[in-house]
Amino acid sequence: MVDVFNSGIIFFCMLFQRMPFARAVSTDKFYKYLAGDRPDFFWEMHKRDKLKIDSVSEECRTLLASMLGIDPLMRPSISEILAHSFFTKN
Repeated sequence: MVDVFNSGIIFFCMLFQRMPFARAVSTDKFYKYLAGDRPDFFWEMHKRDKLKIDSVSEECRTLLASMLGIDPLMRPSISEILAHSFFTKN
């Protein structure tokens, strides 16, 4: 069994050389937007915090947000991750 949430954190760290949030709690300034199903605000807050989010594709950001989602049952499986457009697009 793969821990998709922690894999998402590692993936984020590999891309941006920093953590996606301090703690996975609804009061964290970044995580609260993932918990509230607002990944657009999650990315906007990172952009305001000087993260170069435009250095990765929209497909990548969508995949990361789904891997870091609050509900484990809604996170993609490894098969779904590998079939995601981030990996299959050219």
